[in-house]
Amino acid sequence: MATDDGVSLKEHLMKAEKISCGERMELKCYKCITYFPVMVTFGLFATLVFFYSFCYLRPVLLGDFEGTLGITEYWANDDDKEKDRFWTQIYLGVFIFCCLSLFIAIILTITTSPGHIPSDKEWDMPEKIDLALNKENKN
Repeated sequence: MATDDGVSLKEHLMKAEKISCGERMELKCYKCITYFPVMVTFGLFATLVFFYSFCYLRPVLLGDFEGTLGITEYWANDDDKEKDRFWTQIYLGVFIFCCLSLFIAIILTITTSPGHIPSDKEWDMPEKIDLALNKENKN
């Protein structure tokens, strides 16, 4: 991995000054904090997939709410059970499409570079612009 000046990160680290143990721990803490949103996102995603799959899709497709959730006689008759099974197959297709789309979006969000701020004057902070304009006016 190269930095902006073309020097590898490893070379930068080798040239860096030795840092204290406290500063090193602080950097490790910041690194752990950056992983927290990723863990929360994947945790929520996995929880939603698990509960929807095992508490709704699986029992309806198998026709057995008693074995999974302990609900006896969920359907009034076999006709209701078949209607629910048909609609659950459609829901399953939509669910898989949405899960794949969400998973791809999460991965792309994590792996996409955020970019950089251009070095043009129009993107400078207001006080820098004022200082630059004052220097130009004096010349």
